[in-house]
Amino acid sequence: ERKLGTMNLTDEKSIHILDLPGSYSLTPESFDEHVVSDEIFSWIHGEEKPSLILSVVDAENLYRNLYLTSQLLDFGIPVVIVLNMMDRIREDTLPVLPEQLKERLGAADVVPVSALENQGIDRLKDSISTNLNSPVKPNDNDIPFEVTGILRLAIRPLFQFFKEKMKYTPRFAWAQAIRITGRKNVMTLYKTSAKHLESSNEEHIKELTQIHFNVLQSLNGDTPDLSTLEPQLRYRWIDGILMKKDEVQSASLSRKSKSENVDRILTHRFGGPFIFIGLLYLIFQSVFSWAVVPMDWVNNVVTKFGNWVNSVMPEHVIRDLMVEGVIGGVGAVLVFMPQIIILVFFLALLEDSGYMARIAFMLDRVMSKLGLHGRSVLPLMTGYACAIPGIMATRTIDSWKERLVTILILPLMSCSARLPVYALMIGAFIPPVRFFGIIDAQGLTMVVMYFLGTVTAL
Repeated sequence: ERKLGTMNLTDEKSIHILDLPGSYSLTPESFDEHVVSDEIFSWIHGEEKPSLILSVVDAENLYRNLYLTSQLLDFGIPVVIVLNMMDRIREDTLPVLPEQLKERLGAADVVPVSALENQGIDRLKDSISTNLNSPVKPNDNDIPFEVTGILRLAIRPLFQFFKEKMKYTPRFAWAQAIRITGRKNVMTLYKTSAKHLESSNEEHIKELTQIHFNVLQSLNGDTPDLSTLEPQLRYRWIDGILMKKDEVQSASLSRKSKSENVDRILTHRFGGPFIFIGLLYLIFQSVFSWAVVPMDWVNNVVTKFGNWVNSVMPEHVIRDLMVEGVIGGVGAVLVFMPQIIILVFFLALLEDSGYMARIAFMLDRVMSKLGLHGRSVLPLMTGYACAIPGIMATRTIDSWKERLVTILILPLMSCSARLPVYALMIGAFIPPVRFFGIIDAQGLTMVVMYFLGTVTAL
């Protein structure tokens, strides 16, 4: 979702800031990425351009994050690179110093910050103010990465079309030519591009389609996989930038981060599913064990309140309605609130910690056999709490078909509204015994019931 806000700079100037969803590329695959690409490409196609672009990147993962930054630099708009999460990494362990990165990329500035600890924000405001007053635009005469030989010769007609007919700068014309070469259908690349072409004239559409066809024919057999053409060129360029270490020797390139070490364990082919099942067991076991005290407290409060109302009101049908109907009915629901709160808390914790994304990666192959996507795991898990936010979470699924199937399955998941029913049945029929001293029968039964409900829904 795009959000618009204002910020006061250090020189007391107020500016408008447009915040777009996080994305790794301007080649859209998901709904969120379409929002980003459509907005950014509208700047080229007649919409008002921003005065400055802030590209916020993860300082721990520059190699992956600089891909989008390299695409933003093609637009000819000053780009300030914000190295976020500097609280987790020392500046001297970066592959390149901020000043070196600024020089090699041609960015307006590179500012290390930590949004979590509120560090570097004033420095960022100063940089924004400076670049608004004296903008430093990237070089737009040519594409920065190397495109030579047969490839450059083959895509040159596309470059000429974008430069002469669309009035793009040389750098952006080359970038767009490379990007479109990797697509089978030029009109499916960007919605905004398609709208702009349609608003110009049909001759442009026919000419671009014919040029694109000729380019693909000329490259047939010479380039094995054109769909990866742009990523190969850009990552090769980024790799060269990060590997040029003059006085700085980076330890981060040779040392796996803590996150990667954790990923290796949590997404292990064999151990990962058992860890996932173990976490589910702990969650549902906590629903029983941790909720006992607050449930008893709520039950006592409701009972005492009902007794008090019963004692102060005269004997009448209204008293029976209040005590047995309203207080008793509402109290019967409130007594299960601790269990629901604990379940929702743990699901939110799994999502915020990033474990949900790891589950999606780990179960992608299994979900694909069921006609779903790995990203369906997050909405389905969210459906354990409530189906509505689960349905809203399906927007991250790329395929509309998989998104629709996930939405249709979600109401069949065991949501928190069914938790009181499960708790009553388990409490009535399953004794509170333990197997091997650690596995509680009631918690295990809850896991099995949710598992059977999920399997039945799928």
